Amino acid sequence: MRNETKIEGQRVLKLIMNIVIAGMCLLIVFCTLLAVDEIWGISYYKEDADSFYYCLEDGEFYRMVDYYYDNITKGYEDAAELQEYYGVAKYYEAASYYKAFLENGDTVRAERELDKMEQALKQMGGWTIVEKDIKRQLGLTVE
Repeated sequence: MRNETKIEGQRVLKLIMNIVIAGMCLLIVFCTLLAVDEIWGISYYKEDADSFYYCLEDGEFYRMVDYYYDNITKGYEDAAELQEYYGVAKYYEAASYYKAFLENGDTVRAERELDKMEQALKQMGGWTIVEKDIKRQLGLTVE
């Protein structure tokens, strides 16, 4: 009798363990599928004009720099509809470096960044209106 209850208990434990193992296998498959989907999305998703526009609208120019480099690394540097936004991103990046170099007394590098700012200003097209906002945000003098 005692042996039969022990064997029955082992059967129940074996069943529970098999259910746990099956559940863990399903969890591993599910997590793998999620990881593959995430990697696929990261590799092929590009920021569009709307994403850049919302950054402009919210004054989050630093995000535009991230979006610019994300698109460049994914091969979208020639997208015609994004060129002016790319100009804003380049301007903000150059202005950030310009301020940093000025504060550290590195006038040679600051002059190089000032040249980059002027080049980016030409690329900005109609978005030159945000130049003052960028300068104000970075604490540069606004004329």
